[in-house]
Amino acid sequence: MIWTIFTWIYILLLAYVLGVFLHSRTVKLFGVAVDADLHFSLKCITGLVVIDFISTVLCLFIPLGLVSNLIILCLVLVISFFERENISLAVKKDRQRLKEGNWLITLIFIAFIFIIAYLSFLPSSHYDDGLYYSTSIKWIEEYGTVKGLANLNPRIGFNSSWLILQANFGFQFLKLGLFNDLNGLFLLLVFLYSLGGVNNMLKGDISLKTIARSLFLLPALLFHFGATSDIILFNINFLSSPTPDISVCVLLWLIFLLFIEGDSSNKQVIALSDFLIVIYSVWAFSIKLSAAPVFLLVLYICWKWIVGKRFWQLGFLISIGFVFILPWIVRNVLLTGYLFFPFSGIDVFNVLWKLPMQDVRWHENAVKSFAIGADINKPYTIPLTQWFPSWFVKQEFINQVILGFDILSTLVFALIGTINLVLGRISVFKNNQKIVVFILAAVAGILFWILKAPDFRFGYGFLCIYMVLTLALLFKYFLEERVRYIYLPIILFMIAIGFIYYKTVWISLQPFFARPIAYRLPKETKQIDIPNKPTIYLVQHENSWNCTLPVANEAEYYFIKPVFIGTTIQEGFKSNESVKP
Repeated sequence: MIWTIFTWIYILLLAYVLGVFLHSRTVKLFGVAVDADLHFSLKCITGLVVIDFISTVLCLFIPLGLVSNLIILCLVLVISFFERENISLAVKKDRQRLKEGNWLITLIFIAFIFIIAYLSFLPSSHYDDGLYYSTSIKWIEEYGTVKGLANLNPRIGFNSSWLILQANFGFQFLKLGLFNDLNGLFLLLVFLYSLGGVNNMLKGDISLKTIARSLFLLPALLFHFGATSDIILFNINFLSSPTPDISVCVLLWLIFLLFIEGDSSNKQVIALSDFLIVIYSVWAFSIKLSAAPVFLLVLYICWKWIVGKRFWQLGFLISIGFVFILPWIVRNVLLTGYLFFPFSGIDVFNVLWKLPMQDVRWHENAVKSFAIGADINKPYTIPLTQWFPSWFVKQEFINQVILGFDILSTLVFALIGTINLVLGRISVFKNNQKIVVFILAAVAGILFWILKAPDFRFGYGFLCIYMVLTLALLFKYFLEERVRYIYLPIILFMIAIGFIYYKTVWISLQPFFARPIAYRLPKETKQIDIPNKPTIYLVQHENSWNCTLPVANEAEYYFIKPVFIGTTIQEGFKSNESVKP
């Protein structure tokens, strides 16, 4: 796992420089002083967005590996030279923040570096990892973007930009083993940002945003090691696999928190927090389509600039978001023939490699049917009022508590809002615009999740942050000045799980020096030999893992009947419609 930490340091160095550069260029464009005091984590996360954008562009033309890393490294070195003053100032501010931080908080974070590295190092047991995560990454590492690849494995059409970033930093060219461990790094970055809230609380800051910042990541620090849990949200395989589920969840929490923290004053032409919310929201959408309701926060920002008649700034926000999302959309079309897979309602292209519509609709239906527990091979048209009660009682206790709490919170907020409307207290809404928009966006996200894919791993991004805001409001209202002491149970909780729950991490030093785990291969495969064409490998139990390419699931292969467009893998695949029944 020491190799994992080394790669994290390398990635952070690249991301930090690119993050500082993008922030400084953005604020200078509008004549605003460079915000060098922006938190270290936000600089690195912005840098990861930039790296993911560059990687997505590159993978349209080349495989991601040594060449892509050298291109990014050279770019960072050039930027470091021309941006050295801003970088130096940013480093100075971050060092000062570190010195001013509480020593106990620093110790806790250092401990979690080793804990998260250990958990990230463990072998993946995530079913979807074998189904298409690892396979998607392998395709990107060896071939980049292949036209019509979804005809060979439709799930690759989900095209999460998180897997592109994982592929770029898979370091397969080192021949040391598997390095798909960015989930751990991202969790640590957001955890560090959350600890900043605890530090502020120790200094006497008891604002709503500080309380929320101190609380919002606590649900994601405890991972259970079994199949299910009645008290813990995430299984360990969310860290040990390259799944985009936990990254998009934590990113959504961060976006909502930045929205609450953002400066509502009009002192600046454009607030840097608004820029981050737009960029992070676009990134979250490209990681997982289920994050789409977060754009309600972006719409509020756009409305704010329209009211302020700042149309040029609005145009910049929209343009930069479009630029960042465009390469990912292009890759969607190249992989599947559709703008967004598996949304069958958006069908604007008629390309040779297009995945057949019936297959798109099957996956669109399967996402919801599987989450509900219904037959994925039959269209699910039962209304919400009929399936929801039986579905709810089958969920783990912790999920019932979270959803029940959020439903109750929504009813209470609706009642409070109705009372204020009846009494004509419009000022209450004006003075709390961000909280109102926060609630509306979170509720919209929960409804979208329930109606489209009610698997809790897809819904935590909206469910948990909504719950955290409600708890923060309750603590702020009922505890008043005594809310400052919340830091005590928070610190005790982190110490307890760090040194008691995760005690196995500290028992043996052997895992700390072990090499990355080996690539996992499927147990059973067979070959399809086609004259003058590459051999296709079929897996009989869906999971293809890191099988030799090209690889397909046997059942889907005989249903779609994909064929080579040309004579090579690089030319792509298409569906053989002529032989379909």
